[in-house]
Amino acid sequence: MQVDTHLSVNKIGNIDALSLLKDDHRIIEALLITFTATEDRRARKTAARRLCQVITIHMEIEESILYPVAQLAIAGDLVHEAEVEHFTAKVLIADIESLNVADARFAATVKVLGEYVRHHIKEEEHHLFPLLKRAQLDMSALGMRLAAARLELLATAGLDDSELACVVSNARGASSHGQATTARNAALTSMPRMPKRSGAIAKRRKHKSTASVIN
Repeated sequence: MQVDTHLSVNKIGNIDALSLLKDDHRIIEALLITFTATEDRRARKTAARRLCQVITIHMEIEESILYPVAQLAIAGDLVHEAEVEHFTAKVLIADIESLNVADARFAATVKVLGEYVRHHIKEEEHHLFPLLKRAQLDMSALGMRLAAARLELLATAGLDDSELACVVSNARGASSHGQATTARNAALTSMPRMPKRSGAIAKRRKHKSTASVIN
């Protein structure tokens, strides 16, 4: 996963709307990695709660600011499809918040949410965002509106933006470590094995060793 620890969402001023939303996507992906990287129930509960909060905030600023603008700027059903995907994500988040972390359905529901959100991110970044970029919108003004609303919602939820940036950095380290481990295991698996000694050679060496002891 390619991430940027110098997130544009941490800056107030000249903010590109699409860059801000993409940075938010990287945070969400990092939180998903954080959840799957641990088996500790308390850590998983904390990671899942933070994940749900960040996704909820992200959906709110998109629905209240981005989507109304997008609906006027581009043709087709992409915005309506995104809103339907948001609705499904909200249902999954409500399920996660109602489940005990010890319930087997808890981790399963977070996994389904993660798969759903990753698909949604791909759809936005590969289809919706390019159309918005070509629509000649004032992305700086839109970005400032999104950033202001986002920071206000983060403060209300008790979330610190700099801590979220650290989550992205830690996820990059975990991802790199996982890739290195996979590569190392693959290399060990592919190493040629030493051929087994034939029975005659083994007997001869055993006999020689016994003779040396006797002498």
